[in-house]
Amino acid sequence: MLELNKIYCMDCIEGLKQLDDESVQCIWTDPPYNINYDYGKDQYKDKREDYFEWCDSWLKECWRVLKKDGSLFVKMWSRHMFSFGSLLPKNNFYFKNVIIWKRKSCANYDDKYLGGYEIIFFFTKSEESKFISDGFLRDTQFLKRWDGTKEYKGRLNDLWDDIRPVTAGNLKHPEGMYIEGTGKKEHPAQHPEELVMRSLKCSTDEKDLVVDIFMGSGTVASVCKKINRNFIGFEINPEYVKIANKRLEQENIQYFMG
Repeated sequence: MLELNKIYCMDCIEGLKQLDDESVQCIWTDPPYNINYDYGKDQYKDKREDYFEWCDSWLKECWRVLKKDGSLFVKMWSRHMFSFGSLLPKNNFYFKNVIIWKRKSCANYDDKYLGGYEIIFFFTKSEESKFISDGFLRDTQFLKRWDGTKEYKGRLNDLWDDIRPVTAGNLKHPEGMYIEGTGKKEHPAQHPEELVMRSLKCSTDEKDLVVDIFMGSGTVASVCKKINRNFIGFEINPEYVKIANKRLEQENIQYFMG
């Protein structure tokens, strides 16, 4: 078993194979979407002919390492909803939700509507899943009625339309990791901590182990530290490992000063 609370620079499947059977409570991850994006000087180009076969390989390992009541959250491009989604029941995962994260698209399309959302697949290893139905009540930011007051009126649903994306340019996000002196993100696919926070608060308890197999800029690790979960992360690009570790170090300094 690998050391906890550490980000490993290695391929996700290689990393998963070093985890024990049924040792992980939750996997939250945001894989590349296979859209020919350059994640680092062409060495980490996001384009492969065997994309869904590759996804199938790491999903098999995810199922193996999850505990019987464990959860899987995969953030995915809507275009892959059916192709990727079909792999989850094929690998014996149980359907819980398709979470819709409503966000604006900056893309320009001449032949279709603009995309207004991304999806998060929420599946579990078995029907015996851990789900803390009032988990989000532990944090008052979830207690918001339609009129803006913070009185509890029901459970959180699967349409998340109140989470701001991590943007580039002049309008910087407080969580964003930016190249010094610019509005350019150090990692192009940073996602807001709230997406992870809501997932983990309802599927894990303190000290549970959470794994992110595409760690990127370290969002999952950062959230785990803030809510007292253990984590293990895998990231194949060494530059992104440095960025994620820098983020965690900066947060340690902020906590100490605070």
